Amino acid sequence: MKRYCGVLFHLLFASTCVIGDSIQDTEYCVARKRNGNYDAQFFKNRSDAENKYSQQSRPKMLQEYSDGQEVNVSENKRKVQLAKWCSDNVDAKKPFCVSWHEWGVLTGENFSSKSDGETKYDSLKKDRYGAMFIYSEVQTLKSDTGGSSKEEKNLERECEKNKRLVDTPMDDSQMLVEEE
Repeated sequence: MKRYCGVLFHLLFASTCVIGDSIQDTEYCVARKRNGNYDAQFFKNRSDAENKYSQQSRPKMLQEYSDGQEVNVSENKRKVQLAKWCSDNVDAKKPFCVSWHEWGVLTGENFSSKSDGETKYDSLKKDRYGAMFIYSEVQTLKSDTGGSSKEEKNLERECEKNKRLVDTPMDDSQMLVEEE
């Protein structure tokens, strides 16, 4: 099962942001229910997450979080502006964001599919004012809930709740500051 995450700005505020044409960050969440309580743990390495998942009793779930951005401008100030447009215009039903400068005006559009967002970004790549494409996806890799959709939703919620705790926002001066 694949679903798109409405909270799409994990990467923007990740401490590993660097300047470049494309950035992708993937993390893995293992969620479980133990003694009536739900908990989740995040891993950078898929094999570590797989090992943790295999050690857990049911109900349990393994999810992959992929966050990314593509940008065709090198000036940090413009990158921050493009990212800010997307963060200011979050749309949970259209989680793929493309922002750009047009005639000196910052604008953007949200898309419900990644391919539509990529198409728009590709059409803007050659623009000298710059464009940015931001996306976030969540995919359930493994789930052992004994067929309970309620348990599956609770485990998904636990991963999302803990993901927000892991991603601590930085102020604009800290975003995208590492030079090439």
